[in-house]
Amino acid sequence: MNSNPAIQGKFCITLEDNGKVIEKREGYNIWTLTGREFLAELISLQLFSTVEADRQLFRNDRVAYLGIGSGSQPKIPNIPHLVTPVEYASGEFLAPLDSPATFPAVTTGTPKTAVRFTKTYTEAELSFNGSVVITEAGLFTDGDPSNNFAVGVSTGISNAFDIAPVAYKTFEPITKTSDYTLKVVWEVRFI
Repeated sequence: MNSNPAIQGKFCITLEDNGKVIEKREGYNIWTLTGREFLAELISLQLFSTVEADRQLFRNDRVAYLGIGSGSQPKIPNIPHLVTPVEYASGEFLAPLDSPATFPAVTTGTPKTAVRFTKTYTEAELSFNGSVVITEAGLFTDGDPSNNFAVGVSTGISNAFDIAPVAYKTFEPITKTSDYTLKVVWEVRFI
């Protein structure tokens, strides 16, 4: 039994043509300092009350977006942002994750110790201006870092350097064109 739980994120990105996998990259990510702070504040109450409506949380934001980039940096905990953010649509950087998130390998009575986030980019997304080489990705919350992480982060490309991911992954280049869809599956496990 592991008495010191750790966070492990498994990342998989596939380039697909009508469901057929053309290219695939996978591996483990780094859970950033921003992500660690997020989890610590997420499980804490700022003000305890036995009445649910009177409770005050440190944070209300949740993991809700995926950002893609064409840069690379060492996978160390203090990642401030993606190196070279890529627009997934004109002017937009953060793409909403497919919902709902799922809990893999959960059967009746089994504790939920993992969550799976997915995002499928259409043929027109990411490569709307032609082909784009992708080498980095990040999971982001919907909290605005300039407003005490209140829900309502700006998803525009102009704010991409102001937002730190909670999880980060670099990988060998994969070229996205308008001929293919791109699917990202990011599983976070508490082991």
